[in-house]
Amino acid sequence: MSCNCSDGVGSLRNSPYDMIPMQRAIDTVLGLAKPLLKTSVPLQEALGSVLAETVRSKEPLPPFRASVMDGYAVVASDGVGEFPILSRVAAGDAPGVHVTPGRVAYVTTGCPVPDGADAVVKIEDTEAVLGEDGKTEVAVKILHAVQSGTSIRPIGHDIAQGEVIVEAGEVITPAVLGLLATVGIASVPIYKIPVVGVLSTGSELVDATDAAGIRGGKIRDSNRPMLLAYMQQLHVKTVDLGTLLIWTRDGIARSSHERECGVSFACEHELLSNAVWLACVGICSDSWDSLRDLLFSKLPSIDVLITSGGVSMGEHDLVKPLLKELGTVHFGRIHMKPGKPTTVATVPIGGVDKLVFALPGNPVSCLVTSCLLVQPALKRLRGHTIAQSSPVVFQARLLHPLPLDRDRPEYHRAVVRWEKNEWVATSTGVQASSRLLRYVPSVDSRPLVSCHS
Repeated sequence: MSCNCSDGVGSLRNSPYDMIPMQRAIDTVLGLAKPLLKTSVPLQEALGSVLAETVRSKEPLPPFRASVMDGYAVVASDGVGEFPILSRVAAGDAPGVHVTPGRVAYVTTGCPVPDGADAVVKIEDTEAVLGEDGKTEVAVKILHAVQSGTSIRPIGHDIAQGEVIVEAGEVITPAVLGLLATVGIASVPIYKIPVVGVLSTGSELVDATDAAGIRGGKIRDSNRPMLLAYMQQLHVKTVDLGTLLIWTRDGIARSSHERECGVSFACEHELLSNAVWLACVGICSDSWDSLRDLLFSKLPSIDVLITSGGVSMGEHDLVKPLLKELGTVHFGRIHMKPGKPTTVATVPIGGVDKLVFALPGNPVSCLVTSCLLVQPALKRLRGHTIAQSSPVVFQARLLHPLPLDRDRPEYHRAVVRWEKNEWVATSTGVQASSRLLRYVPSVDSRPLVSCHS
């Protein structure tokens, strides 16, 4: 199959796609990204996920009358005096006794209060009465009277049976996870974690692990490892798409396309007879057929595809026309700098529209647009509301003059800090879209992609 270049590749000098404002691009992406299906996972695997259903307690907490203090379970109407000790109850013990008037039981914090007792006197308000050996406590003097109910948490005091524990839509933090464990929740309903495929396009790219290095017009692929790391930081599942590299025992990296050697992703890290390990490396050449075949073979197993490169106006930029052939291009340019050719499309696969982000090949453009568009979409897919998924916007005072593009709003890489009751920002310097070095912030500041117009 040959490429039809009528969509702005090669034969045209003007893009057929309107430049849309950033907010419209964000709104479009959030409208396309619908929360994925619900699933149930073991509690220990739910951290960071969004709860898909409201969870109610199946039991009260505490499930018994619990002592708030170390002290003595008493009948409050007994008042002060000396009383024999029936038993000693520690946390985790069943009481095993019934407290009657004129008798007490020693209890520790959190343990069940024996039946018959209606208050706990803290140990500081008592004196021990020792036996003949001078060591064993056989009775206790209650020095201060207490009212009924003192220092006892009744059944369900913290959480009533049937009470809402966590609302649907809440993010499962360590505290939420602990709360769910407290009431005996072993598995939780969450929205499915998106599976994100990452692919770099370009015949000029070589993998960083390629033993041959870079020569003859080749460059190392930085976008793919950068995007994979970013996706992992966002707690989504990642798949590195494309070429299969085999690291053999002789140290030479030999590559072939995955479909040609018949090796599936399940083989990753498997020790073969003549290989050390395998890794699926996402670099696809500027070939219409290879790119088309790869998309058709991989889209069914992922929820989101992120590509980098191949979205500008050159004759080898095939991604946009291919996406138009396979699905719907929702926008192909954004009124921004850097990142103007960023493209978002959907491709129908098995009745499901797969979301595709075709990002520019320049590393900074790729990372900036990932932050502004991909991250919000992934949050929405994970079950966050549109408001929760939208990029955070706040004002900061720029500490120095900044020359800006006259035609497009610029998204500068900057570091910000809280200073004298306001946010202040400092540009990281040269903002060329290929200059990734200026994206790295200082260790004592937080990075910010800030918009100026």
